[in-house]
Amino acid sequence: MSRTDLHAVNGSRSADVSSTATAPYHARDPGHRIEAGKAATIPPAGQARRANERDSTASRASALTGAELRLLPLLTTHLSFPEIAGEFSLSRNTIRSQAMSIYQKLGVSSRSQAVVRSRELGLLEG
Repeated sequence: MSRTDLHAVNGSRSADVSSTATAPYHARDPGHRIEAGKAATIPPAGQARRANERDSTASRASALTGAELRLLPLLTTHLSFPEIAGEFSLSRNTIRSQAMSIYQKLGVSSRSQAVVRSRELGLLEG
């Protein structure tokens, strides 16, 4: 049974899209993408990448664990990892591991970069 026969049995109607003309790709405006009948402006490549990176970093930062959030303010101090470990009564390796996890989630590679990024995201005051 064909689609037309099914529509006839159901009594439903569908639009004939076979005659709908579409512009060739090169004739379309390259700055717009048509999705579900709506035009969406595509931002320049660099701008879109930076926005995606910010969104990605923010979503990863929101995934910080409670232990990582407790450690974060102490990263702004002069205390070393062993000294911070003593404050929390934890192993220095635990503190180091949590710090590395924070760096990864914030998309940075150092303690100072983590502090700056945390302030940018509103995780730390300052």
